[in-house]
Amino acid sequence: MVSGSLFRALGHGCTTGLWLTALIAAVAYFLSTRPTSDPNTQRAWRVYAQGAFFIHCIVLFTSIALLYVLIFNDRFEYHYVWSHSLRALPTHFKIAALWEGQEGSFLLWMAWNAVCGLYLIRHKDPWHPFVLGSLALAQSGLASMLLGLYVGEQQIGHSPFLLLADISTDPIFRIHPDYVPADGTGLNPLLQNIWMVIHPPVLFAGFALLFFPIAYAWAGLCMRTYGEWIPKAMRWIRASVAVLGLGIMMGAYWAYETLNFGGYWSWDPVENAVYIPWLIAVAALHSMHIYQRKQKYLRLSFVLLTLAFGAVLYASFLTRSGILGDASVHAFTNLGLGTQLILFLVFVLTASTWIGIRHAKGMQEAERKQPTEARSADFWMLLGIGVLLLMGLQVLLPTSIPVLNEIIALVGGQANFAPPTDPVGFYTPYHWAF
Repeated sequence: MVSGSLFRALGHGCTTGLWLTALIAAVAYFLSTRPTSDPNTQRAWRVYAQGAFFIHCIVLFTSIALLYVLIFNDRFEYHYVWSHSLRALPTHFKIAALWEGQEGSFLLWMAWNAVCGLYLIRHKDPWHPFVLGSLALAQSGLASMLLGLYVGEQQIGHSPFLLLADISTDPIFRIHPDYVPADGTGLNPLLQNIWMVIHPPVLFAGFALLFFPIAYAWAGLCMRTYGEWIPKAMRWIRASVAVLGLGIMMGAYWAYETLNFGGYWSWDPVENAVYIPWLIAVAALHSMHIYQRKQKYLRLSFVLLTLAFGAVLYASFLTRSGILGDASVHAFTNLGLGTQLILFLVFVLTASTWIGIRHAKGMQEAERKQPTEARSADFWMLLGIGVLLLMGLQVLLPTSIPVLNEIIALVGGQANFAPPTDPVGFYTPYHWAF
């Protein structure tokens, strides 16, 4: 049997390689898009970037395979395996154990991103260096969540390949450093349902697909082809709305069937965190449809796509930072990644805002200058977009109450605002009003 320390070294090598190869691919792709470079130099950088991305994908799927080897071989000396698996766990639940924890769910998210990236590489397009560069940069951000390094006292990521002895404070590890538990704690009993095998992968596929519309928007603006990104992004936004919506419906049915919420939707904060990006994505889909037909609302489409992907990252922060630990029955435990997730969100929103402001005039010129009449279909679609955004805001604000309390505490204030004690009674009347 391979020793625990060897697997740990291999695992840490993989997680570090994930971050490095994604960062190298991002830099190389962006260098290949410089207009000052000669075609041969651009082509060379593109080949180099593609090679780095391929290596990134190999390391990513190797990391997943390595974690599955540990799970299926009941290597309970590893904290992740001990926390999420069990000897008697059926095979399909051992498969699902990969994404029960934060680290495995990041790997799942990155895997879907990688599959989409490989699809783009296969289909040659002048836009792809910009899009793949943005994707590789996003992958490096996600990979940083798995590094498990410390800079001073600041934690950077949390590796799924840590030994139980590295984390546990149990005295037995001081007495017997090589102690291995006879069994794991297993998958949460509430999660031992077939939907656990299906629902999270579909949900993370929706998250992955939702990145590409904004990536095409960034590419279009950087290439100064204002408005031409809409048809390219349209198929991705349609797919993301469909897949994410399907994942939400699966989760709602699962909650009704297993968790005894008393209905298909209980307005749990984690449910809300997934629902908000979908609402904004639906609004963006309609805005983009109007531009395709009438060449109007291009800037609005860009803003909505930025907000939609930003909402995905904010949802990830809410569910993974531990801030909802007292407010949700199925949020992730806190691994100390809250600061990283916030920095990732701020970086994406800042970059998108800077690109949007820099090219606002170009987008304005690409829009047809004509009024929107109250009797037109465009007016009613615009009104529907407004309703969708208000619905999202009405759900976002109460869901963010724990975040508001933390912000007030950080600036020296005191706040004890509490989420609604009766979420169904609180949220539902507003939606009936619409």
